[in-house]
Amino acid sequence: MRLFQNHIDKAVEEILNPTLETTKQYLEVCELEYLNGKPKVARVNSTFYEDVIAIYFPVKNHNYFIEVHISKEDDFMVQSVWTESSHRVYYTATSSQLSYHDLVKEIKLAPLEGWSKGDVRNEGKSLHTFSRLIYEPIKNEAFCLEEKLNLLLDNIESDKEGIMRLNSIAETDITVCRNQYISGNMGIEISAETFKRISSLNLGLSIDTYLTGEPIL
Repeated sequence: MRLFQNHIDKAVEEILNPTLETTKQYLEVCELEYLNGKPKVARVNSTFYEDVIAIYFPVKNHNYFIEVHISKEDDFMVQSVWTESSHRVYYTATSSQLSYHDLVKEIKLAPLEGWSKGDVRNEGKSLHTFSRLIYEPIKNEAFCLEEKLNLLLDNIESDKEGIMRLNSIAETDITVCRNQYISGNMGIEISAETFKRISSLNLGLSIDTYLTGEPIL
């Protein structure tokens, strides 16, 4: 992130000493995470727009972000501020007959995680009733939905044969866990091109949305 340190510094300055009314509104109800006395930076997106860089700040105890837009020009102007939902986006293969290891051997992607039918659940009080393989290459959640989807597709298309093998022996799809700020934009937009990529892999798309945070007064 050093390459964009001036942009980060300007975004941090906007958080510490807001100049936009939008920033002031958000910060009245959104407490940010801090690291070493400064707002924590979750991600710098240098390809947000041709002339704008987006800096993402995580909100404390809530899975969404304050997003500050800084111009790429030498003046490093604050262009706008809004919120971005957090997005977990991952590929899953589920089976009630096969084990986790049976599923893993069909695919070359890594890292993988999951469990087998009969394994003890994390809470230790019951057993899993089905096996599941999960491939989630990007853990950082500070991405818009379509950007994260296409990054996942870039990865799984590299092993299309493995994906097709799993399609034939398990229930497979792309799963999205979206945490939406309660006063943010509720819309979801996915392009036809992205749907074509998903369809070419014979995958479904499951989106779970959760509302979080304190509303703007």
